[in-house]
Amino acid sequence: MKHGFKSSSPESHGGWHCYITNAIKEADYAQFWRGSPAQRRNDAARAWAPLLAWELEQSRPMLVVALGKTVRSILDQFRRQGLRFPRVETVQHYSYVALHPRGNQGPMHPERVHEYDLEFAEIASLYRRLQLGAA
Repeated sequence: MKHGFKSSSPESHGGWHCYITNAIKEADYAQFWRGSPAQRRNDAARAWAPLLAWELEQSRPMLVVALGKTVRSILDQFRRQGLRFPRVETVQHYSYVALHPRGNQGPMHPERVHEYDLEFAEIASLYRRLQLGAA
């Protein structure tokens, strides 16, 4: 609601102005994914590429937002397999902000939460510029 991604209350159904999906449609955790052999990651990307391609074709997004560096690397794997994406931007994964300290700032430190919020404000602003053809 805050940045215009949803126009109804958080607990209500519908009202979304974005499409949310997983690049890999299986329950891998990021640390497991990063530690798995390249062949396994390539096989998973190859297996799920047709479904993600279909989703992109159906939704025709102007912008794809990757939640974290791991997802960005997965999208790069899809690209190497020939999948085409519109503009891709990366924001921190919420679990990084919520669970990992940074310097003397602990998990969920107000400054980090504020930075995370600013990232989504910038994504919303970029999307509006893309809609107007100005980005």
